[in-house]
This record gives sequence, structure tokens and C-alpha cells, in this order.
Amino acid sequence: MIDVNLMEAILDLISGKIRKAFDESAASSDDIFFESIALLSWKHENTQARVNENKSKSTLSQPQIKLSRLMSEEMNEIYQELCYSIMHKVGTTLDFHVCSSEKLCLYVQRAFKHSQAKHNELYVKAQLKPSPTVVVNVHVIAATNLEAKDANGFSDPYVMLGIMPFSSLPYEEESYSRARHNGWRKKKTLSGEEEKPAEKETGEEKPWRRLSFRRKKPAATTNDTSQSNSHSAATSTSQFGNQLFVQDPSVAPPPISMQPVSPRPKKRWGSFRHKKNADDSKSYVNNVSAPSSPSHEKKKHSSPSLTPDSPSSPNEVKNGHKRTFSFRRASKSSKENTSVKEMPVKLLKVTSVKNKTLNPNWNEKFSLEVDDVNSDRLHLDIWDHDDEFSVTDAAKKLNEVQSIKGMGRYFKQIVQSARTEKKEGSIDDFLGCVNIGLASIPSAGISKWYNLEGRVKGISMQGSLHLELSLSTTNRAIFITDTNLSLPPHIYRKSLLIFLQQELSQRAIPFSNSGKLSSEADTVLHQVAVQHSMTYLDQIINQWLVYSSNEVIQWLDFSYILSILNNLKNLWTKDACNRKDIKDLSDSLNAFITTALNLCEYFHEKLSNVDCDVKLLMRNLLKCLMLLNDSKLFDGSSSIGFNITPSLQHEIENKIRKSCIWFYNRNYTDKMPATKSLNERTNALAELVCYIRNDIVQNGIPLNSIFKEFANIEYFDLCISQYDGMLIKDIAAVMNEIDSHLRIDVSNDHILLMSSFELYLQLRELSLYYCKVSHSILRKLNTREFYLWFKKTFYTWIDCVQCRLLTKITRNLENDEACVSKVIGEESRSLPSSADLCTCISQICQLWRILLYPDLAMKVNFLCNLIESICHVAIAYTTEVFDAYFTKKTSDAHENFLKKLILCCNSVNEVYQVVTKFPIMFEWASLFNSIQNSPHADKTVMQQKTSMEASLTQCDNHLNQKLCDGLDTLINESHNELKKNIFHMIWSPDNMTAKESLKPMCKYLTRIIEDYKVNLSTANVDRLLVCLWSKVLVEIRRAIVSNEEEHKSSSFYKRVHGCIKHLEEFFLTHSMQLTKNCLRNSEYKDVKEYLLLRKSSTNELIELYYMEKIREQADWLKSDYGTITIRAFYNHSSYKLSVEIIKAQNTIACDANGLSDPYVVVSVQPEHICGKTNSKQTRVVRNTLHPEFKETFEFIVSQQSCLHEAATLQLTLMDHDYVFKNDFAGEVHVPLCSIYGVSENENPTSFKDVRPVKFFITQPKRDDNQPFRALTERAKWEKQSAEFIKQRQTVLDQTREDKS
Repeated sequence: MIDVNLMEAILDLISGKIRKAFDESAASSDDIFFESIALLSWKHENTQARVNENKSKSTLSQPQIKLSRLMSEEMNEIYQELCYSIMHKVGTTLDFHVCSSEKLCLYVQRAFKHSQAKHNELYVKAQLKPSPTVVVNVHVIAATNLEAKDANGFSDPYVMLGIMPFSSLPYEEESYSRARHNGWRKKKTLSGEEEKPAEKETGEEKPWRRLSFRRKKPAATTNDTSQSNSHSAATSTSQFGNQLFVQDPSVAPPPISMQPVSPRPKKRWGSFRHKKNADDSKSYVNNVSAPSSPSHEKKKHSSPSLTPDSPSSPNEVKNGHKRTFSFRRASKSSKENTSVKEMPVKLLKVTSVKNKTLNPNWNEKFSLEVDDVNSDRLHLDIWDHDDEFSVTDAAKKLNEVQSIKGMGRYFKQIVQSARTEKKEGSIDDFLGCVNIGLASIPSAGISKWYNLEGRVKGISMQGSLHLELSLSTTNRAIFITDTNLSLPPHIYRKSLLIFLQQELSQRAIPFSNSGKLSSEADTVLHQVAVQHSMTYLDQIINQWLVYSSNEVIQWLDFSYILSILNNLKNLWTKDACNRKDIKDLSDSLNAFITTALNLCEYFHEKLSNVDCDVKLLMRNLLKCLMLLNDSKLFDGSSSIGFNITPSLQHEIENKIRKSCIWFYNRNYTDKMPATKSLNERTNALAELVCYIRNDIVQNGIPLNSIFKEFANIEYFDLCISQYDGMLIKDIAAVMNEIDSHLRIDVSNDHILLMSSFELYLQLRELSLYYCKVSHSILRKLNTREFYLWFKKTFYTWIDCVQCRLLTKITRNLENDEACVSKVIGEESRSLPSSADLCTCISQICQLWRILLYPDLAMKVNFLCNLIESICHVAIAYTTEVFDAYFTKKTSDAHENFLKKLILCCNSVNEVYQVVTKFPIMFEWASLFNSIQNSPHADKTVMQQKTSMEASLTQCDNHLNQKLCDGLDTLINESHNELKKNIFHMIWSPDNMTAKESLKPMCKYLTRIIEDYKVNLSTANVDRLLVCLWSKVLVEIRRAIVSNEEEHKSSSFYKRVHGCIKHLEEFFLTHSMQLTKNCLRNSEYKDVKEYLLLRKSSTNELIELYYMEKIREQADWLKSDYGTITIRAFYNHSSYKLSVEIIKAQNTIACDANGLSDPYVVVSVQPEHICGKTNSKQTRVVRNTLHPEFKETFEFIVSQQSCLHEAATLQLTLMDHDYVFKNDFAGEVHVPLCSIYGVSENENPTSFKDVRPVKFFITQPKRDDNQPFRALTERAKWEKQSAEFIKQRQTVLDQTREDKS
């Protein structure tokens, strides 16, 4: 990471030096110009780093959690209420809740920030309060698949339910329940193992029976009661002994008077005596409650509760048979005990009767008070009802009971089942029962289908019963004196607020907390809600009121708020709450909408400096808004006065626009007064664009998918279009002002240019993200073609480059002359001016590669102008350098002159190396490849490309020629010695080998090369070797040709050819980068061809001649001399070459009448390969240019001869003349190896197997065949060459093809 402070310090230092240099001398403005070019890339990176650092510096210190605090007295009251709820937890603990009361108390103490002493004090106060009464809430929903008891195949079922006290359990189950109540499952021995209940004593095993509503023996009931009471006291003591509060060693233990009291004795069924006064009678009747209205008041008398208002009730008497208090036929033993004065079932209740159904739906609710939730059980019987008597009527007659016997009689009548027949063995109307231990009910309640059971263990009944069971409390101790504040919702909300403060303090970062409470807090609040009979909807509403408040919402990421809203939506029904709760909920929902929309508006202000997951936050926020907007929960039919705007999407879009406006103004307008300079305003505008780009990258792109998914809003398009509308005004104003100030002769042009380029670079990087904008928005963006504002900037910059480079060259060359003697003394390889020029060109190239102008056609135009300008500067530099040190030979010593010349060559070579790399440096290939695949590839662009390549080629040739001229000057210093060594090499005796004749030459070349290697650059050394090589070859050719008239043997030419081969290896050995291709230039090819021909035999030269003719024939793709059509094949068995001359077309006119008398001469050449065969000719066809011959000729030629590459079928077209010599009209040379049948795979026997072939008629060029010229020279002293030349000379004298 770049150190921004260090970078700013360096930039300030350089800027200071630049200003100082500008004040000192105008010449230094050139240096300032190119230094600013070099610093532009650094400045661009610095702007980005500064923007990122400013963001990190502006991160505010996180505020502390400050939720609304309660008064000390109210805090203590709520604290006691929570401790009281923890002491008297109801229901089994859920898996995600905390079971330990000690942990819960510690959490509450930590949340309230109470000391240990304060905790002990408040805890004991809560513990001294009387215990609440536990209530089991039973919702009888439905039954299914019941047994049919009536003749019609149905039943008339109803349910009787009540609490079975601990003392009324059968012996076996009573013993087990007592052991379970005493905690044997949790009690451990000293060894750590669980202590199990003692084995039952051996004896006669009694039959185990299911629970039923029947009386128990008085003795058993009394014992059970005493045991239960004693056990309750033991349990209470054990709980206090386990210290539900943590004892601080520094605090004295509570006094004996503060020890927790035992729970009040459990109420047991007493005798059903008749009340003496009317009030008592009324009180008893009032205990008969409706099934849909749960009873929450403490009853003074434990008595069965019936339903007088039920639509129908079971018969009291059926066929004269009466039963004891049981849901089955009473046994004899039970009949004998009808005078017992204690009833085992408490609060007996009954549902309505559902006629003629096996799948009844009751949906009735009951509330039953419980004495001991750990041991008591809920018992339910289902019976089939008969219509003779009404249960309601029977219940009303309870007021007429005069004795326990009368009450027993009526109760038996109520519970007696209807029978269809009176005889013995008739069907029993008992449909089944359900027994549920209250200790197994979870604290959150349970909804379950229970299978019906029979009267005796092991017997199951048909059908099942659907029940919803939950627990609550009543008759709770009151801790809060204010009536309004003692309501359960207030306690719940205040506790939740305190717990939230505890949870949020763990991560005090705004908008980064989920809001989910710990398991301890969730457990405590759950117990508060359950014990106060708060419904789940009540809890959700109170959670919403707390979480949506302004003091809490600023710390949340809305994930938990979203879950609350979903629950509220799913649970809400009309008239579910009272008016006050509805009013509070309505206000909170409206406030939440306002808060959420404000968060969208001040998004950058509130979230840019917060270390939170912005993407998750906005996702949850939008989900909440859209849930409120789309939900039917808050439509017009709802009782909530909730004001949701019909155009929420439009509101969110407006807030996003306002957020962009705020962000724009904060980073530019508010910080940039109009009095600042144009350069400062341009830099500020560039920094603003950088801020906008960062915002687009960090927020616009990630949040776009979220806004699109949940609000159908193109967030990215909105931000881009809003920023674009504000940028266009400021950019247009600044660029118009810059264009009016840009002049080449203005001294501070470089400052404005670099500031403009910085703004351009920031806009270009911003435009890279326009590809993600929708097409409709993209067409409207004003900054989409931002580069058009900078056309004048680019042209001005290119002009400044050329002008300042030329000025810089002139000044640097003057400085070079002043220090050239020092440079020579230090044996430097180049002048300082060349290094400076190369550095400037590299800086220009680097800037060009950064700018990346988007318009390809305009980019080519800029690049063409830039290349032409730089090439012009390079040519000017080379010319001035050589004019100063090469053309003008001063009175310096010869040695100094050579050193200056070497410096010139090295300096120009440095520039040359940079110029030759222009295609790579300016990335020509990728640019023109892009243009060819784009609509900008018009004629103008291609012309500019050609012009640019021409400028570069011209510059390359000019610099290379200047270098070669300078190096030739160095070589010419020893030219005489070179000629002397070459003469010795050529005219050495014939008995000397090529290597021996080269020794003096190699010695001389080694000395020359080693001398120049010291001072010349590597490229110039190779260039010097190429020049020296060319010089040697030219001198060798000149030396041989000068004595051409003298006869030389082929061994002479072979030796010279060997010398050149050894010289080639010598030069490659002493070079650094040369290859054979570099040495095999035009001079090398001429000399090699010349020597090859001279050292060849006459037959080899003739072969070379015909091979050359075959190549010329293949090169003729068009002819003005006509064509000849032939067919030819070769027969292997007869060794015959058969040729058919078919016709000629478009031959030239050789006679005065414009026609010819053509005929064709056919021969096989050369004779030394194909053998001496007589030539053959066709007949003469008179006065035509399109003769048809159709004549066949045969030649005896071996197959091996035909396969030779020089073997030729020669066809000569002649014009017959009676008076004068026959005229030559053209010729055709066909290689024999190409004739059909010569190959081993082909063996034709007739012309039917061969297709006709047409050949162009050619005219030979005069003296253009090198082998022919060599044969001509050799003809002076050799007869074979003279005969061949004489034969061909006739043809050449009549050729119509001019010498090329």
C-alpha cells in the first residue's frame, strides 16, 4: 500500500521545485512539462489512495449504547418480577432455553447491573411472596376415527375432563409419581451415579388400572396428601439450598426470617356437604363454567365444574342403571364406597355433544387450576351421549341436592352412558380416555393427537383426540405498585429493553447487530409471557414496539425486525388486540416507515463510516418495507390505522436521489468555493469523480441486485443518472474554461494539461462501469462521451510534446558541447542528450498507454500525430548530432574525432532503439485489430495508419542510414589496409587452402573489431560488423571482376568461395546478436551466385540454365504471345516419351499481312542428360494465328533422365519464311518430371489416358540468365559453351522481350 502522506510530501516538494524552477528560467519549463507527465500516473494513484484514506479517517468513533433508563424504584420492581418468574418456572424447558435458574439469575443481575448485595436483597423479597397458582389451559379441538356406538353407525360424542390430583392415582402410578416428584431421577449418590427408586416389595401384584374419575379410599388419600405436603416443603428447601441467587462472601447470609417459606398446602377434595346458606349454593353453581370461557379466578371450593349452557348433555339415567363417579361401569367395591366424602377429580368440565359423527370438532377451551403441576394429571373421557336427559338440566338440579347421597345420585345420572338395549351384555358407551402428566407439558405448550386408551392397561381404544395444552399462572404476587405499569405488556417491554441493552453492549457498532437475544434472555422473557398468559401475538407486538423504536433500531441490521414482521403478518387477525395496542402498533409502523426511508436518504451519511454489512442491512430493510407495502395485513379492511404510501417504490427512488445529491455536495460543492484557481477546481473535480466511482463500486453494484429483487428499483441506474446530471454542469464549465486558457506559448500549460488528464482518467475509469447501465439510461447519459471534451486537450498536448522536445534537444546539445571533452575523458558511450530524449519519449509513451482514448478512430488520429511528432523530433536530433560532430570536422586530433563520432553513433542508436519499438510501446497490433472488427475501420483510418507507418519507416531509414554513414567513416579509416588483405586472400597460390589464405585478413579484422567493441554499443558493434562484411564482399567482387579477362580455373573460384564461408563464421563469432540472415544480404547473394557459377562445370551451368527456364515458365501466369495445347505421356516398358502437338492459339503475327505461317520444333534438353536426340517439327500451317497441328512425336528417354530436375521438353514456335530466315515466335519449357507416366504409380499406354494441357508461350529476356552469362564468358576458351551459346543466341537475337 502506498504511503499517502509520503506521496503527498513528495508531490508537494516536486511542485515546489517546479515553481522555483519556473521562476528561475523559462527553459526549465520543458523539464517541468515532462516531469509532470511522469508524475501523472503517480498522482492518479495518489488520488485514489487519498480518497480511501479520507474514508477511513472520517470513520466516527462508535457511540455508546444509551437506551432509555428506568427509575430506580421501577427497576427494582421489575427485577423482583423477573426473579419471581424464574423461581416459579412452569413447563418443561425447551431445547434452546436455559434450564438452570442460577444462570438465569446471574444474567438478570448482569443486565440490571446490580451488585451482589442488591441482588440478594431483591431476590429474597421476591422469594417471600406467595407462590402463584398454576393453570392448565386445555383446548379440545377434535377427535377422529371414534367407535360407532349407535344403531345408525355413528356416535354422539362429548368429552369430560378434569385434573386428577396426586392422591387419587392408583398405587403403582402413585408410587412412581411420588418418586419422580421427589427427584430420584436427578439425585446422585456420592459416587456420581444416579440413585434409582427402590424395588417394589414382593407380594401379590395388583392389577394396574388407567386413571378414571372415581373415588379413592380415604386412608390412601390422607397418606398421599401428607406425603405430598412434606415433599413440597423438602423441595422448597432444596431449591433455596441450591442458591438461586449467588451468595457473595462479603455479604452476610439472610436471617432466618428471610428464609423462603414453604408453598401453601395443596388443596384436596373435601366432602360434598350441602351449604347452609344461599350464597354458598350460588357459589357452587357459579363454578359450572362455560367451555369457551377459561376460568382464571381462584376457587374457594374444589368442586366439579359442569356446563349448564351446553347445547346437549349426557343422560342422567339409562334404563334404571346408576353408576358411581366414573367414566365406566362401577365395580361392586366402588358401589360400596358411595358414602365416601372426598371426590378425587377437581374442576370437572364437559364439552358440548356432537351428534351423529365419528370425527367430531369441538374447538372448545377450558382452564383448570392445578395444585401440584409436578404430580397431577389431566384426565379426559370420551362418551357417547343419549338424548333422554340433558346434562345441562342435570347440572341445574345440583342446587336441589340435600345430602351427599343425593349429589351422588345426580352425578351418576350425568355420567351414566346411554344404552340402546336394557338387557345384560349390551354395548358399553365408553369411547376411550386420555391421561396426560402435567409435568410433561412444555413451557411453550403442545399441540398433539393423543391415541385413546381403554380402562385397563394394555387395552387400546379406537380413535384419537387432538388437544392443545399450555400452562400459565394466576394469583401472582404484585411487585409494581402503579396499576398501569403492572400490566404484563409493560413488564415484558421494559425487560426486553433492558436485555437488549445488555446484548447490544457486546458489539456497540451501529447497524451491525441482528437483535437476537441470548438463550438466557429468551428464557426469562418466555417465562414472563407464559406466566402472564400472554399470547404469542402479544409477545410479537411488544417485541415490535421495542425493536422498532428509534433508540434500538439504529443498532440493528433489520434481520430480527424482519422476522418479527413476518410473524406479525402471519398471526394478525381482526380484533386480535385492544384499541390501545392497535394505536401503539399503528404509530410504531408509521414511525418505522419514516425511519427506513430516512435511512435510504441518508445512506451515505449514516452507513459510509460504519463497519457493518451494508448489503445485508439494505436487503433486510427493503424486505421489511416491501413486506409492509405488499402485505394484506395492513390493507383498508384492517383495524390498524396504518398509513402506507401507495407509491413506496417512488418514495425510495426519491430518497436514493437525495442520498446521491448529499454525497455529491459533501465531496465537492461544499468544499470548493468559486475563488479557487482553475487548476485547483479541476483537481477537486477529479477527486470528486474518484469518490463517485468508489461509491459506485462499493455500493452501487452490490446493492443493485438487492434493490432490483425486493423493490424493483434499478439502484445502479438511479445513482449513475443522478451523478451524471450533476457532473455534466461542473465538467462542462471547467473544460470550457480550460479550452480557453490552453495555448502553446503559455508557461503554465503543462499544469492545466496534467490536471485535465487527471480529470480525464477519473472519468474514463468511471465510464468503465457504464456497461452495467440499462440501454435506455445509457443513451441519456451526458458523460457517456466524456472524451469529446478533451479533444483540444489531446491536440494541444501533442503540439506541446513536439515543441518542447525540439527546444529541449537544442538546449541539451549545447550542454553536450560544453561537456563533451569530459564525456570523452570518462569514456562514456553516449551523450547525455540522447538519454534525456529517450526518457522523455518513454514518459510520453507511458502516458499514452494510461490515457486509452475510447474513440478508436480519434485515437488513431491522435496516435498518428504523436508518432509523426516524435519521428520528426528523432530525425531532427540525429541530423543536429551528426551536423555537430560528424559533418563539421574541427581542428581536433584524429583520435578525438573518432571518439566523438563513436559518441554520435551510440547516441543516435539509443534513439533508434526506442523508435523501432514504437509498435510495441504504443500497442499498434491490438489497436488496429480492434479497428478492423469495429465500424470505425473506414478509409480515413486506414490512410492514417499508412501515414503513421510511413513516418516510422522514414525515421527508421534515416536514423539507420546516418548510423551506417558514421560507421562507414570509421571503417574507411583503415580502407587501404582492408584492400591489401583482400588482395592477399584472393591471389594466394592455388596450393594454399582457404583457411591459410585468410589468416592475415582475420588478424586485421580482429584488431579492428576489438578496438571498436570497447566504445561502441552492442547494437552498433553488430551494425559495424554488417557494414564491414558488406565492405569485404564488395571488395572481393571488385578484385575478381577487375581481372575477369584472365582465365581462372574452377579451383580458384572454389577457394574464394571457401574463404567467404570462413569469413561468415568469423563475423558470427565476433557478433553479439547477428544471425546468418543478417549477413546474407544483397552483396552476399551477388558474390555467392557469381562464384557458384564460375566454379561450376559447363554441364552444371547448362542444367542451371534450363532449371532457370523452368522457373520462368512457372512464373508466367499471363502471356501476350499465345498458348500451345499438348498431350504427353511416358511409357515405362518402351521408354518412350510420346508428345502430341494439338494446337496453338493467339500467336503473334510475324508476316506483313498480320498473319504467320507457324510450325513447332519439339526437342528434349539438355543433351548430356537426355541423350542426343534429333529435334522434330510439325507441318507449317499457312496464314493463321490459331494453327491446329494434331501431330504426334516420340522420343526414347530413360526414366532416370526424365526425373532429373533440369530435363526439359522444349517447344519452339517458329514462323516459316520462303525468302528470309525463319522467325522466332516463342517457346515453352515443360519439365519432364511433371509429364504423366514418369512417376512409378502411373503407366499410361495411349493419349486417351491423358488430358490436354495448355501452356503459355514465353519470350526469353536478353542477358538476364546468370548461367547463360557465365557460359558466354566461358565460350571464349571452351568449345561446348561456345556451341550452346551459338544455338541459343539465334533465339535471343529475335526475342521481343526487353531486358528488364
